[in-house]
Amino acid sequence: MSDSLRRYKAVQKRLFQDLPKLWSSNGEWMTNLSLMVSAIVKAKDLTQSAIAAEMPLNAQDTSLCQRQRRWLKNDNVSIRACYEPIIKPFIQAASQRTLPLILDTTSAGRDCHLLTASIGYYKRALPVAWTGGEGSRGHTAAKTQLDLVSYVQTLVPADADVVVLGDGEFSSADALAGYTAAGWHYVTRTACDTYIISDGESIRIDQLGVQAGDTLWLEDIYLTEAHAFGPLNLLVTWDGKRNELLPLVTDFALPDEVRHWYPKRFWTEPFYGDIKGHGFDFQSSHLSHPERIAQLMLAIALAYLWMLFLGALAFITGNAKLVDRSDRRDRSLFTIGRQWLNRLLKLDLPFPVRFRPYPFLHAFPNGV
Repeated sequence: MSDSLRRYKAVQKRLFQDLPKLWSSNGEWMTNLSLMVSAIVKAKDLTQSAIAAEMPLNAQDTSLCQRQRRWLKNDNVSIRACYEPIIKPFIQAASQRTLPLILDTTSAGRDCHLLTASIGYYKRALPVAWTGGEGSRGHTAAKTQLDLVSYVQTLVPADADVVVLGDGEFSSADALAGYTAAGWHYVTRTACDTYIISDGESIRIDQLGVQAGDTLWLEDIYLTEAHAFGPLNLLVTWDGKRNELLPLVTDFALPDEVRHWYPKRFWTEPFYGDIKGHGFDFQSSHLSHPERIAQLMLAIALAYLWMLFLGALAFITGNAKLVDRSDRRDRSLFTIGRQWLNRLLKLDLPFPVRFRPYPFLHAFPNGV
């Protein structure tokens, strides 16, 4: 049996076990999803021809490309119905501790973007929900953000302690009001030219006099003259790497809490690196329809969770040293998972498929 066929059969079996109801009602598109996931982990990029090359079907590559296009255009594919049963148990397990919810937007396909809501997981982000949009740059609307947040709220236990993290795109008064209504904390960046109201006076943040090496903490301020949203707190520091002001708005009572949580926002960078240039090469898909980008992301997210599961399992079983240095860790959890899968396939050894790495939340050795 070829490696591609082994991967496909294993992924198909796992998805059938995890999502039996979807298979009974949507067997054809679940079969295509299994083919996509199993091919993505090995494909050299995410062009349709590269994915077709890893599909174990006796058909012309052009036919396999057309099969992908039909699946991406299929309005009957329910992303959330498929992904929610996979990710919800993980969210519930992770919610046993304070849960970082990271909002971010990245360019995807051709002149499109992907708005993602992810949870922090060992210095990287795990995608929980997403939505595609037109335009590779620019801010998403607050309504679009809050629609996504509202959906995520249905997945999170009501008593969970959640901290929303985001850049300036996610600091509008409407967005902050939405986080507050959900009962969640937040730490988001805001623009330097934003007006705040402090002690009854209106002033721009970049006119507060904060320079390199300075830190300013203001309590009970209101954000923007137009909305006067608050009260909230403001921490203004200096970003030495970018040589610019770093203003952060929050509902936390202490600046140390802000300093602790905000850096976790950047855990999206290794996640995007894994699904883009350093991993699956999402950008190479060249898709130009937001709905198709969101649909492709379903297969990517499942493949990503699988590789993280394998990376975690390699550590726990002591096999990570077989695909990484034995004296220190050089490769990411994602890369270790991919390399270990390649090794198992090369040696014709069995390999597990799981899309739920949550049993390993409390089982990592130090430093993972």
